[in-house]
This record gives sequence, structure tokens and C-alpha cells, in this order.
Amino acid sequence: MSTIALENAPIILGGFYRSGTTLLRRLLDAHPAVHCPSELKFFRDVLGEYADDPYGHLRFFNACRVLPLSETERIALLGRAYVSLREASAQRLGKRRWADKEPENARYLPQWEQVLGEGFVYVHVLREPLDVFASLREMRFEKSLSPVLANQLGQYRLNGEAALHFAAKAPERFYCLHYESIAEQPKAIMKELLAWLGLEPDRSLLDAFNAPERGRGLEDPKIDKTHDIHAESIGRGGRELDMEIQNAIRREVGALYSALSDFARPTAPLSPSPFPHGERGSKDNRP
Repeated sequence: MSTIALENAPIILGGFYRSGTTLLRRLLDAHPAVHCPSELKFFRDVLGEYADDPYGHLRFFNACRVLPLSETERIALLGRAYVSLREASAQRLGKRRWADKEPENARYLPQWEQVLGEGFVYVHVLREPLDVFASLREMRFEKSLSPVLANQLGQYRLNGEAALHFAAKAPERFYCLHYESIAEQPKAIMKELLAWLGLEPDRSLLDAFNAPERGRGLEDPKIDKTHDIHAESIGRGGRELDMEIQNAIRREVGALYSALSDFARPTAPLSPSPFPHGERGSKDNRP
């Protein structure tokens, strides 16, 4: 992918729930060249992935399944319309580039490729798993995630493995960063990310990330109580989760987290990791 194409490509944001994707989408939306609204759930609707939806049979995208088209054809046609919608919205706001944020975008990368081909970049936000699952216990997200830890860990693996696959397939279009790095050094981290995205540096991002024009929509409800970027929640998993749960999380997703961390910029979180050094992957083990 050429540098010129990279500088104009749609930006797809993903990761996992409670990993910092909302913070990053707000920072990017504050940039004068990028439109990144709150979650629109396009592919989740198209693929009919809402669990226990009593009105599922009435949803437009589900009703479209009676048409004599394959899922691939439906995604291609509906995807083109969605891209036009996003381009028109960005243009209306005087912005030249759009971004789409949803934690599940990690898993929807094959669908994004059906719609955009190689014409997009993917940014994956990574957070210490203990902190992720401690935060999930507080926020829950019943409509999106099972309350059962084993099921949540399974979903975490699906998202993480999909991101690793994309990193191996298209490393020039993959960027991974730690939530901890954004929280502790937002100015430096955003400067590096914007440079990789081919966007001009902008000092106003940290002041405008929580302005009313960022919107609310399908948003993390805690964002309304946030006025500054802070690192207060770093390490909460080690403080709040009992040792049995901590060990289960390390056992189930520790290696995957380490493998993704090998791709992150900078190469490790700025805060100490609750995962023993022996669980960290090495660059020799990249897929």
C-alpha cells in the first residue's frame, strides 16, 4: 500500500471491551481531518449477531436474508452503501478521512476486507487483561457479552487471534498500542500514532477529546465523568480480582496478550505488567 493511499485510508479501530477504544476514538475524532463517531455497529447488524433479540426477525438486515443473495454479496452491496454514508458524513464536517470504532472490529476484519479490499488501516488497542476483566465485572455489557467469565475469555481470544492473523497478513496496515501508554503519555503516543497514520500533529486533541461535539451515542457511560486522561485504573485487576480468577485469566489469555504486545508501540506498557516475565512472548514467536 503506497504512502499516499495510507494517508487517505479509512481507519478501523478495534480491540476488546473496556480496553480503551472509546478514548482513542474520541482523540481521533478531535483531529480536524478525521471523523470517528461513536459505535454504529454496522457489521454486527449485517451479520445478525445480537443475542436474545426479541425483535431479531423484524430487523432489516435479518429480513434481507430472504433475498436470493449470498452473505458475501449482501456484505459487498450493503458495505458500499455504508462507506458512502461515512464518506458523505466526513465531507459534511469538512474532514477528509473517516474512522470506525467498535471493539469487535478485530473480528470483523475479513468483512472489512470484503468491502474495502486493502484500502484501510487497522489500529488495535491492547490493555492488561486483569484490568480488562475487572472493569468488565463493573460495567458488564449484558447486551454484548456473556456474564460468564469463561465465555468472556473465549470472546477475548477470538478478537485477539483475529488481530494477530491480520498483523501477520498485513503488517504494514496494522498498528497496536497499549491503553496504558495512552493513559500515561498521551501526547507522545498520539504524536507517534498520527505520524504513522499520515496525519498532521495537532495539540488540541487532549483538550477536545471529551468536548460535546465528540457525541455520545452507543458510548462507554463512564466517559461522561471523565474530564482528563488519567492512569488511575491501571493495575485495578491485581487489586480487585481474587487470585484464582487472576490465575485463570493469565492461563487462558496470557500468551495471546504477550504475542500482541510484541507488536505494540512502544514495545511494552509503561507500567509494570501483572503477568510474569516468563509469560511474555518473543518476537521470534510472531505468527
